[in-house]
Amino acid sequence: MSSSMRFLVALIVGLALLNSCSSKDNSVGPDNHTLPPADTPVIPLPKNPGDALPESSDTLVIDTSLLGTFSPQHLARPSAIIARFAPNPVWLSPSSQHPLLVEKGAIVPSVGFRCGICYDRQCYVYHYEWVPCPGLQSAPRIQYARYWRKIFSTTLQYPTTYSESHTYTEGTSETTGESFAYTVGVSASIWGIGLSAEFSKTFSHEITISSETSVTKEFTVQSVSGKTIVATAWQLVDLFRIVDENGYDYQDPGFTLDTPPLGNATTQVFLSVVEF
Repeated sequence: MSSSMRFLVALIVGLALLNSCSSKDNSVGPDNHTLPPADTPVIPLPKNPGDALPESSDTLVIDTSLLGTFSPQHLARPSAIIARFAPNPVWLSPSSQHPLLVEKGAIVPSVGFRCGICYDRQCYVYHYEWVPCPGLQSAPRIQYARYWRKIFSTTLQYPTTYSESHTYTEGTSETTGESFAYTVGVSASIWGIGLSAEFSKTFSHEITISSETSVTKEFTVQSVSGKTIVATAWQLVDLFRIVDENGYDYQDPGFTLDTPPLGNATTQVFLSVVEF
């Protein structure tokens, strides 16, 4: 049988594992024919037993929506703004703050703090001219995407049986969750519940964001006579990021923004078993 035919008839079996800290009854064998959810990326499959699989799958964009509230961390004065006040100005916008840039879906024309402009080379305080910080030039969007993250991969020859425990994480870090919540106008004190509700409403999709926890599962795969088996466990990750109208990371010439994406590792784990 050719490699392309092997790929077409590859046996893929999966199981969404229960959300608990440890389990001994999550064994998966070639007789369980469950397919991954339809709204997930294509799972990478090996074309031969020695094929090296990537650490993650391609990313599948589920939906993109305009932001209702946008308060990202503003890190420093941008060179584009400094250049507007030539020949020798300095833009002294506050750093490490969260200006309100979008409110109720509309760009705020002038931000809620003032920026100091100095036209003097030495820039003494009494030379400052205080002006409202400008608004954004384009509307940011929030994108919902998903990808599979590899937990482990192993190759089996008959008559061996694979049975090992693996530890991985579910959820997202508290620091990331709080920062992203603040950025999209959700209370940081209840960021998990708040983001879950906000994302579920925005994307009409049941989404749960939780604090990061460690999970240990046992995976079992039986070998098949006359076959070489490649077994790979994949975990589904929900990804949320701030993008522009073209789907690229959002940037604005008036601000130096810090808007890292939020990756929330879900409880969905899929075991792919491919026969050669």
